[in-house]
Amino acid sequence: SKEIDRICKQVQNDAVMVSVEEIEVENKIEQIFYEVGASDKYKALLATLLTHRPKSVIIFCKTKIGVSELQEDLYQDGFDVLSLHGDLEQVDRDESLLQFANGSVTILVATDLASRGLDIKDVECVINFDIPHTTEVYTHRIGRTARMGKEGIAISFYEPFQKPFIEELREAKINFTCKKYETLP
Repeated sequence: SKEIDRICKQVQNDAVMVSVEEIEVENKIEQIFYEVGASDKYKALLATLLTHRPKSVIIFCKTKIGVSELQEDLYQDGFDVLSLHGDLEQVDRDESLLQFANGSVTILVATDLASRGLDIKDVECVINFDIPHTTEVYTHRIGRTARMGKEGIAISFYEPFQKPFIEELREAKINFTCKKYETLP
């Protein structure tokens, strides 16, 4: 502002003005939404994991109970999977993150605790098993993939009653594709 500029000139001697132009980085996240019925959501998740076979995937659920149940179901179906949520002790959270980050475990099922502040390299895929309630949380979740100029995929499952959220994303100019569950590869 002019006021800040005036104060700077009063306090500084021979100051040099440096400006940086913001460079817009192209979004390299392929975003796909699948409309599923509640009874088909787990089948759609299995089909997605078996089709895409990501080396690393974070699956987001809304609740800690949902995370624990999904982790157990995936484990029972033979997947290497850990969880991350607020009821875990810090040492257990750290251990889960370490094993996921170093590739010892390929799937991390998490609450939104993992949607911000985690810098895990090479997350190939983010799956919203439960879609979030806000565009901001959605953006933070899918931002765990395609880091440092890499490509990634974000897959979200939604039920018919959640269509208003899909429209909210469209209004926010978020670029994605919508498909019905039966069109899963």
